[in-house]
Amino acid sequence: MKIIFRTDASTEIGTGHVMRCIALAQTMKDAGDDVTFVSAGLEERLKKEEMEAMGIAAKPYDDEDARETARHAKQTGAEWVVVDGYDFGADYQAALKREGVKVLFLDDYGHAGSYCADIVLNQNVSAREEWYKKKGPETRLLLGPRYAMLRREFRAWKDRRKERTGPVQNILVTLGGTDPHHVTAQVIDAVGKTAFPGTVTVVIGSGNPHLRELRHQAAASKVSIGLVANASDMPVRMAESDFAIAAAGTTSWELLCMGVPFLTGAFAENQVAVAAALEKQGLAKNAGWYPDISEDDLVRLISQLIHDEHWRAEHSRKGIETIDGEGVVRVLQAMNATSAQTPTSELTPPLTVRDATIDDARLLHEWANDPVIRESSFSPDQISWETHKKWIEGKLADKNSKIFIGMDGDRPVGQIRFDIRNDGDAEIDIHLAPEARGKGYGTPLIEEGLKRFFKATTSGAVHAFAKTDNDASRKAFLKAGFKELGKETLRGNPVYHLVFHRP
Repeated sequence: MKIIFRTDASTEIGTGHVMRCIALAQTMKDAGDDVTFVSAGLEERLKKEEMEAMGIAAKPYDDEDARETARHAKQTGAEWVVVDGYDFGADYQAALKREGVKVLFLDDYGHAGSYCADIVLNQNVSAREEWYKKKGPETRLLLGPRYAMLRREFRAWKDRRKERTGPVQNILVTLGGTDPHHVTAQVIDAVGKTAFPGTVTVVIGSGNPHLRELRHQAAASKVSIGLVANASDMPVRMAESDFAIAAAGTTSWELLCMGVPFLTGAFAENQVAVAAALEKQGLAKNAGWYPDISEDDLVRLISQLIHDEHWRAEHSRKGIETIDGEGVVRVLQAMNATSAQTPTSELTPPLTVRDATIDDARLLHEWANDPVIRESSFSPDQISWETHKKWIEGKLADKNSKIFIGMDGDRPVGQIRFDIRNDGDAEIDIHLAPEARGKGYGTPLIEEGLKRFFKATTSGAVHAFAKTDNDASRKAFLKAGFKELGKETLRGNPVYHLVFHRP
């Protein structure tokens, strides 16, 4: 397969669009595909990656730009054009589609308004399906961090990641490739006033115009600060770090994957929702709008987090669980499926799981009392709110119970619960949201839930019991790898007994 990437980098735009396209391009090259960038900016980086780059003669981002890009695609035999940048909108997608090429459109906050691309990818934790109500009937959405695209050098660390425990000895500061608001200087001052006794590494990108000033500032600091320009070994630097200060851009997914707990914030409008969602989902602490935060507040935040060992350990664990490093592979699989004209109905829905919290109590109560759920349960009676509230509080506090929420982007689609028995094995309970039934979520929810459960416990096996008149549940368990042991009677109901052993 041959692919054209249309994206740009500059001091104003930043480098994130090109860098995440490089992540996808690396994976494509590794799979034997040919890639070409039609872009401005980061030419040296593309040359280092041995990726062909060409400029564009047309006025950027208008219909003629799209036609010229499509001509490049046709001349090189490229089937796909990957588009990444906030100046590319609905008209640009339509112009490419009129030229007969397939389009993968990278998005962060629904900026285009309407979408006719073959695939729209939003890898952020803040991604919302409602942003894409105006999409074509054949447009497929890939939403959420399940599709976070990491470069090859980060994926190579997948099996060497570690959760952060113990005191902070090394802090990493990385605020993007350009830092137009000069936030790095602000952070260096704040870190200097924490009297941190360890080592601080400040990484700045090739597009940062303040290198000389930052060098003087770092040298004058009361703490040990090393300044690195245009680092080529970011996975190593992250692996050596116990805590980081970053912005809510592409670096977020890299830090989460590497298990580095971090303080995030925004200095671009597209980062605001991402920073808020990172904190809401327990993945980072949000400082807010960096240019407006006072120095005293920033010093207080940094000091608080580097001294909170429990917070860092918990956020490190959640980061590793959230970003598995395989997002870019899933994107390429979706492109291959679209090229093969696989019907949308046959594609597996995107799914992640997260820990349930008390904030989910009302939603779980609504699901539990749904008539279909009550009919398939062992007790058909409706559950009062008081009874449910007491039950959920007990389950969340019980170390032998694990409850996870299945998420499609930011939309909850079901719950899965594991209760550990006295013999060490566990029993599983699953149900889907009413609007999620019949859409293929059952098996992925079971698969993702099992991964989380086995990682968090030492249980050797999980047992499932499906009523004999609930064949859909039985099939979902079998498809997820459960083995059927036979029929039994449970609480007066005939059931299938199935089991899944720890891999």
